[in-house]
Amino acid sequence: MRRPLSGDVFKITEELGKTYEGTYAGSRQTDTGHKNPDNTPKLSTIHTLETNEGQFSFWGFTAIDNILRSVRPGTYLWITYKGKVKAKNGQAHSVAVEYDDETVPVEDRVPPTPPFDSEEIPA
Repeated sequence: MRRPLSGDVFKITEELGKTYEGTYAGSRQTDTGHKNPDNTPKLSTIHTLETNEGQFSFWGFTAIDNILRSVRPGTYLWITYKGKVKAKNGQAHSVAVEYDDETVPVEDRVPPTPPFDSEEIPA
């Protein structure tokens, strides 16, 4: 099937409580055009969902990148942006990700993650 490698990339962090859903198509790394302190290219992750309206690509951030790292393409997801929470180094984005366990083979199912409690983060 013919698929684009470029297109609009959205920020899911702009609308609190909004849920995005679709089949996870995977992620890719892209050069942001900025440099790390060691002068290497700064990379960012772009994740893609296949939705009823077509492909929906969005920028990654630490919380979503960590969660989706263990999700296989083909898994149906519901992703809800929960806002910012207190973190060790300031604030961090919080996100809830649910998946349809019928779209994942039993051996690949991700164990549930306990709810995130920002009060547990040491200052």
